[in-house]
Amino acid sequence: DRFWGKSADPLLVDYALYSENRQPWAWPAVNKRPIEPVGMDLEGITAFIPRRDELGVARRSAVHRIQVSGTGFSTQQVIEGKGLIAPDSVVVINDVGYGLGEDGVYALDDSGFTCISDEDVSGWFRTDRYFQRSRFPVAFAGYTPRINAYELHLAAVGSSVEDRWVHYDLNRKKWFGPHVTGAFTPSARAMLRNSSNTLLPMWGAADGYVHSANSDTRTDGTATAIDFDARTIHTCN
Repeated sequence: DRFWGKSADPLLVDYALYSENRQPWAWPAVNKRPIEPVGMDLEGITAFIPRRDELGVARRSAVHRIQVSGTGFSTQQVIEGKGLIAPDSVVVINDVGYGLGEDGVYALDDSGFTCISDEDVSGWFRTDRYFQRSRFPVAFAGYTPRINAYELHLAAVGSSVEDRWVHYDLNRKKWFGPHVTGAFTPSARAMLRNSSNTLLPMWGAADGYVHSANSDTRTDGTATAIDFDARTIHTCN
């Protein structure tokens, strides 16, 4: 029943700050927990991962767990040397937190902090062939229940906007993409309620419009759903 956050004060970027219990307006100066190693870099905390029974807190090169301990909190380091760099890439799905690190997408669960992109698509995140890696810190992600997928938006090589996305199929444990749409440039993701009070995945667009990701009409704004070139290869006559 508390808000957690990071201060804009350069002297406090290494501390997870928290409000009073059920008092979101009250942030006493003593309500802070250091996320080690303090002073290691200028960014400090880079992402929060709110799981059911703990709060994951990431730096660029470390991840910690904050848990309830008696009337206070305890902090435990999960891993050192790996972390997250894109706060808006964090999505918690079925109590597993997913997010983008410098060299891939990672998952935080009860067993620890592991990379889920190494096996098949490490080149997406470790080379300059597919995406503009300098824009990784502003990447963003969302969840689409219809296909049970974590969807991560990235910039194409040479692009200054997040005009591509990839998705991780949580059922098959497989990556798909890169994808692109000609209808708009994605700029944000959120789960919003419709008139029936149902949560639906929505995409914000750079032109100011909001698009539903659960539409039954899958087009890019034209009469055809997909533009593609096809060729037939004959073998054995």
